[in-house]
Amino acid sequence: MKLQYEIRTVTALSEQDRVRMFRLMCTYYENVKRAKFEADLAEKDGVLLLFDGEGVISGFSTFLLIESRFGGRNAFALYSGDTIVDKTFWGQMSLFQGFASVMIHFLEQGKTPLYWFLLTKGIRTYLLLPLYFRRFYPNRRRRPLPYEEGLLAHLARARFGACFLPEQGVIRLDPPADRLRDGLAMVPEGKLKNPHVEFFLRRNPGYVNGDELACLARIDWDNFTRAFSRLVKRPCAHPTVF
Repeated sequence: MKLQYEIRTVTALSEQDRVRMFRLMCTYYENVKRAKFEADLAEKDGVLLLFDGEGVISGFSTFLLIESRFGGRNAFALYSGDTIVDKTFWGQMSLFQGFASVMIHFLEQGKTPLYWFLLTKGIRTYLLLPLYFRRFYPNRRRRPLPYEEGLLAHLARARFGACFLPEQGVIRLDPPADRLRDGLAMVPEGKLKNPHVEFFLRRNPGYVNGDELACLARIDWDNFTRAFSRLVKRPCAHPTVF
């Protein structure tokens, strides 16, 4: 059963939608608080919802468009917030297919230069970067361009203050952030030899405790891989409201 996606503004979410989203978070994460969940949701511009064949929300990702000025230039950053998919549907590409639609939406609006600013506490999210982007940071193969390295630190510091640890490039919240439940954070043995996974584990060894690696990728047609280009050509079978 393939998940279908829909993009909504946060204000269009019903109470039932919010309850279902919160329950999904609690299923897979420890230390989730309803007040913090609602506060995080309230500041976002929109949410990508994933529906199963019966119309039940089975995953979501929130997002916020940040306009920033750094190094004498204006830049836009698409920031990913709370994200989860029901384990039944792990391996499907519907989540990123939908998020790619959000990226293209802002790109076509002329929000450039545009970057994907995301925090990742697990390999599943981090592995999306080498799959869909030619250049991204941090990256085992190349050092970041000075501007993009500075922009990433600027965005992380502006949003998280002293919780951003520049030496490690991670966010360590105080009090501690939510974290994947025992067992879910474990890296499958078959992936341990993946060089991108090895790199992630070296850069963010505290991921099991909720540490999040700050990452940046330029959202631009020249930076997309062929896998990304194929992804955005697939039609959306669920209406988009954004």
